[in-house]
Amino acid sequence: MCPAPARVCVTTNQNAWLKHCAGAYFQLYQSPVKVMRPFNVYGPGQPGVDAVLAASLPEVLAGADLPVLGTGWPEFREANWADLSALMRTPALLDARNYLRDTPLPSSLRYCPVGRAVLA
Repeated sequence: MCPAPARVCVTTNQNAWLKHCAGAYFQLYQSPVKVMRPFNVYGPGQPGVDAVLAASLPEVLAGADLPVLGTGWPEFREANWADLSALMRTPALLDARNYLRDTPLPSSLRYCPVGRAVLA
């Protein structure tokens, strides 16, 4: 059992490993996982991945404990992170590609760029 059950959210396009990790996390801890693929939404899930697909950023972030950003879509840089962080259970974002490192983010959002210092 997961010591601290969480909803893990993954936003990805070419980073299949993030989807694989999300599926593995679900299989290990049975914690809900959502995957956002706005350009490839095929029903409630895809074969081999125990995740629910979401078509919008607010939909995937609502109630999230740990969103993981693994893409470079401009929609993420242009997003209203103040409003989006209010939807999250835990306002934190793990940026696997450091895509938002130069984007102004609200102080309410804990930004965690991989391989860099965490900006509280």
